[in-house]
Amino acid sequence: MRRFFMSIAAAQGNLGDIEIRRTAVDYMRDLGLSPVVFSGSMSAEYVDAFDWEPTDEVMNSGFRFWRAVLADTVRRKRAVIVMAPGPAVLGASVASVVKHSLLVTVFAVLRMFGTRILVLGRSIEVRSSFAAVPEKILVGIADVYAARDKRTCEYLRGKSRFYPDLAFRGSTSDVAKSEGQGSAAREIALLSLRHDRPVNYATLRSIHNQVSANGLDLMACCQVVEDDNHNREVAATLGIPYVGWDDDVTHRQQEFALRALYERAAVTISDRLHVLILSARGGSIPVMSGSSSVPKLRDSLEPVLAPQASWMDDSAGGSLNLGHDESARIFHGMDSAAAELEDLRSRIKGAVMP
Repeated sequence: MRRFFMSIAAAQGNLGDIEIRRTAVDYMRDLGLSPVVFSGSMSAEYVDAFDWEPTDEVMNSGFRFWRAVLADTVRRKRAVIVMAPGPAVLGASVASVVKHSLLVTVFAVLRMFGTRILVLGRSIEVRSSFAAVPEKILVGIADVYAARDKRTCEYLRGKSRFYPDLAFRGSTSDVAKSEGQGSAAREIALLSLRHDRPVNYATLRSIHNQVSANGLDLMACCQVVEDDNHNREVAATLGIPYVGWDDDVTHRQQEFALRALYERAAVTISDRLHVLILSARGGSIPVMSGSSSVPKLRDSLEPVLAPQASWMDDSAGGSLNLGHDESARIFHGMDSAAAELEDLRSRIKGAVMP
């Protein structure tokens, strides 16, 4: 069977990273390609969060992984390399620039031998124009370069194209469609914040008052293990319940618990991109939070959903719309995003299939 090659190494304890990598794997598997993935130093429990089949190959050795890539290339099997989705900081350090340049050089050589290169769900932050040169070369050699924000496309131009983040795959759940129209069928509001951003408690109290006035119970939750202590402290300060990520809870268990919460939530307020997307897939109304000066959420979400925002640098917190009209608008946006990703799947198929 023809194979594709991809790294699943990412941040331990980040369910969003798992979701977008799982989606990329599923897209390729649906074309009849068998995955060969590099797991690096990721824990066995993290690796097990993916839906592997008995014939799939998971390697923690970089040497073995690249040897397999070269073997398929030399044997003229038309190997396929999928660059893992997610953000990239270009120019963060000299070492990162060298590593990125070497990787793109390897891709360029492999491309000469018929290997297909797919870049999916990419988002870049450019700290040095020099460091962005390899990325521009990558756009030129890639068979598909799909960026998850338009700012990336505007900077790189060429063959780069904007598509919604891979976490938008599929439409909102059947449960969400049957129960989520309007906030009346849902009894909670969710709050999930990054650990590395300042908190404005005046804004959070405004949010708390608004959701309470709509008959909702505010809860805090955690989708990234690094955020656990921070969200626990926020929940304690606000006096609200908290669903955390305890040490003995696996990635799969935490994902299952959060999906159940998202299907009960009328609204989710977060500065985590994939908290907002995955909760919206569960039928919740997403509300962007954090700092209005940080472009990540707006770049990825506004072209797709144009969600509400309650920024931490706005002490009033803004007025939330939790009505049926907003819920219906988000459902429509989610389905439109899923349809755009079907177009991406068609482009991938055209690029890799004989």
